[in-house]
Amino acid sequence: PAPGARAPGAPGAPSAPAPGAPSGQAVWRHYNIHRGLNCYPGHGADTAGAEGLEVHGARCAEWCWSDSGCQGFVYMRSQQKCWFRRNIYLAQCEVGQQGQESSQFDMYTKKL
Repeated sequence: PAPGARAPGAPGAPSAPAPGAPSGQAVWRHYNIHRGLNCYPGHGADTAGAEGLEVHGARCAEWCWSDSGCQGFVYMRSQQKCWFRRNIYLAQCEVGQQGQESSQFDMYTKKL
């Protein structure tokens, strides 16, 4: 993921989820999780707006769900950062190495 985190409400940060969008823990049933995968430009995905947002995972999932251009997101657990992704091809994503920072990333894809 690219550096340059944006705080919620900052220019480029997503708006609040649409009314009726899943929220809280219920949002997770709308995603497949791919633990240890980091998808980014040149490695299995393109950017789709939000980059490096410092938010809880459920909030990232809610925002991505409400954004039609977001097909999934990468979440870095250790820093609670979120990156929206589109054109995701999991076979080309970076696989995290245990004990390395790369193991802190998970890829979430929207269920169709």
